[in-house]
Amino acid sequence: MQKNFVAVITAVMKTDDEICVDFLKSNGSQFTLPEEKDSATVHINVVLMLLPSPSLCGGTKRTSEHLSFPIDLASYL
Repeated sequence: MQKNFVAVITAVMKTDDEICVDFLKSNGSQFTLPEEKDSATVHINVVLMLLPSPSLCGGTKRTSEHLSFPIDLASYL
């Protein structure tokens, strides 16, 4: 079974077939940036979908850093 990840695109390489990404840490249906940055350059063909803009979760300082997407990602993760 293939493992998929959620990431933020930080740059598009000049060749247009690679992108730089920062991976997000999954916490169930919510995501956060990990304490230690997890970055990579990946080929554009491995991108399954572009996600809609996330919503910030919670009202406390800790939960305000959590992101939630308005679609069900369970079948992808």
